[in-house]
Amino acid sequence: MKPNFIIWLAALILTNTGCSFDPMVKDVTLKPQGRTDFVAGKTYRLKQPVYLFTNDKKDPKEIPYLSELGTGGTPEDLGEFRRAAPNDSQVAGLLLAGERIRITRFEQRHVLSLGIFFEVYAVIASGELVGKAVMVNDLTKEGHVSGQAFVDPNYLEPVNE
Repeated sequence: MKPNFIIWLAALILTNTGCSFDPMVKDVTLKPQGRTDFVAGKTYRLKQPVYLFTNDKKDPKEIPYLSELGTGGTPEDLGEFRRAAPNDSQVAGLLLAGERIRITRFEQRHVLSLGIFFEVYAVIASGELVGKAVMVNDLTKEGHVSGQAFVDPNYLEPVNE
């Protein structure tokens, strides 16, 4: 068997059994090729409150998603959200309108059974959680599965620095 076929076969088996296989993830920060209008290194201001969604907030390796209030069973009302958040195992923090994030990188993830995902990563640039890494896709026009992610002006606006 040829070595490339063996690698492809291993990737197929690992991906379809739920295992991660790094060659299926490609950093495309330098060449996003029309898949996004986000700019790596650019800062964006939040226009409304969002929370950090995580599968397990006790896992320090997990990068949370910025998500709108009201998703994942959370309250839509900010006051109610603040009261409920400490007891929610999937809420890892809250960002308020006016806080900032800085885009750090873009990744293309190819999952053979699901398709191509385009992921936008950022770090929080203001507020209590400065420096924390987050994923931005839940606040984009296209989301994860389309292979694209565009700025949703309902949530984010670029900051002129």
